[in-house]
Amino acid sequence: MIFHFAAQMANYVYLIVDRADSTAIAVDPCWDVDGIVRVASDLGVRVTQAIFTHRHFDHTGGNVPAQMTGGMPVTLEGLHTMLQAGVEVAVGAADREATSKQSGVAAEQIRPLQDGEHITLSGASICVLETPGHTPGSVCFLLGTGRGPGVLFSGDTLFIGSCGRSDLPESDPMRLMESLKRLSALPDEVVVLPGHNYAAPAHSTIADERSTNGIMQQAIARAG
Repeated sequence: MIFHFAAQMANYVYLIVDRADSTAIAVDPCWDVDGIVRVASDLGVRVTQAIFTHRHFDHTGGNVPAQMTGGMPVTLEGLHTMLQAGVEVAVGAADREATSKQSGVAAEQIRPLQDGEHITLSGASICVLETPGHTPGSVCFLLGTGRGPGVLFSGDTLFIGSCGRSDLPESDPMRLMESLKRLSALPDEVVVLPGHNYAAPAHSTIADERSTNGIMQQAIARAG
């Protein structure tokens, strides 16, 4: 069942490696935490932080909605597994309470990420961008080294050629459009790494999305 879900969801998990101190930050580590840790070990690094773009189970793990399992209780590895392994975990502030319930982890054990906050690495920094809409606390992570345009880990806010759902109970279509407009203002060359493998290319750029992503174009035209 877990394999079927994983194949259906087609999530991306990313490791941001800091070669200077042999550590790594995992972005949305879920489904197979042992496998993620094993990949990190093969790279000669240790995962010390896990940061999550939003609270949904396919990104944070925890309890799978009963309607998706035929009523069977199914729990995915994810945030709680990372925490048990001694890894610091963090999620957008407005998603912290929901993530706590989803994963069975006390909210106080989850660091709330704020807009404009920086997570530092050796010679690089990850800037937290609040991008609500898909969920109230959705965030994107902009990795910069000072030597190039940067890399955007866009979660379920921005996909290649599309965006995350805004018809869920906690979603807000107008806020999602505002978030897409915000991302459209990033430098052209910023590389976009989405939360799911929903398109043939695995990555894009802000310039490409601005010129080809119809929903982003609507956001630019319509949002506040």
